[in-house]
Amino acid sequence: MTKEINTIDPSMGSAVDECARKFYFRYVRGVTPIWEPDYFISGRAWDAMLGEWRKDGTPSKRYVAAISAMQAVYDTCRCEFFNERRTPENLTALFARYIEWEEFQQKYKVLGSNLGFRFPYKDFFLGGELDAFLEWPPYGVVVDENKTTTVIPESKGWPRYEDGFSLGRYANQITHYLWACMQISEEVWGTRALIACLDIPKRPTTQRTLFQPLWLKRTQAQILDYLDLCEARMRKIRDCQARGVWPKEGQHCTGGWGFSRCEYAPLCQLPIHLEDIEVPLNLYRVGEPWAPWDGVKSSADIGEGKEEV
Repeated sequence: MTKEINTIDPSMGSAVDECARKFYFRYVRGVTPIWEPDYFISGRAWDAMLGEWRKDGTPSKRYVAAISAMQAVYDTCRCEFFNERRTPENLTALFARYIEWEEFQQKYKVLGSNLGFRFPYKDFFLGGELDAFLEWPPYGVVVDENKTTTVIPESKGWPRYEDGFSLGRYANQITHYLWACMQISEEVWGTRALIACLDIPKRPTTQRTLFQPLWLKRTQAQILDYLDLCEARMRKIRDCQARGVWPKEGQHCTGGWGFSRCEYAPLCQLPIHLEDIEVPLNLYRVGEPWAPWDGVKSSADIGEGKEEV
């Protein structure tokens, strides 16, 4: 008998949309591939760096803490190969550029960073972790979401990224975190999605935009649409769990144009019943918990915060 799932976050929602069987392996049995993609590591490390940088303290102490937090992510990761743009050395160089870039931005006050949250909605909970939320005149409270990319933005155009946060793969995530912040503050303006380009020019004369903020808002109708989606997702999860049936629904299990092979394909290809599958420990880890909301609690005082200088 598995524990009832009563909390959902954007990662869980995307998985159950894609395939119930994939959701079962990752979030019910806690099965994760033994090796992680390098883009997961570098993204997590960048979040850790900015989280430390936004805390109280002198710039020198915050810098040392940020580098240490980044290195701790790499020291404990499970990755065989790193693209040169996703190495600790490249992130350190990018972070130095970020500090220079931030000096010329409009000043804001950090109200909280790397905050776990879990708020009730109807008969379940929405959970996750906020990268940061800021008091940013003249907007008000702004959710800050960090993203990294190896694509040179000028080659594709920033509107492509803005579309992705409005209608594409990150749209639901932005709405999820915005709704969460609205449970903390009544003065939420919207979201700043800060995209950091990992492709640092090797020649000093090469000009490139390494950091681009995208300012995103949501209407009440868009938020309600998302909450309806979360409710439908939770109904599907509870139905599968009640019946003990997690069907294969993936359309690209073994890959395809623009899609990588599902990390759980080796398990799904086994000709035995789902509950009888013994996970090969040379390929996967078992019992990996998923609860990003168990970090610093969202009920923390948003008080005065730390002013960026």
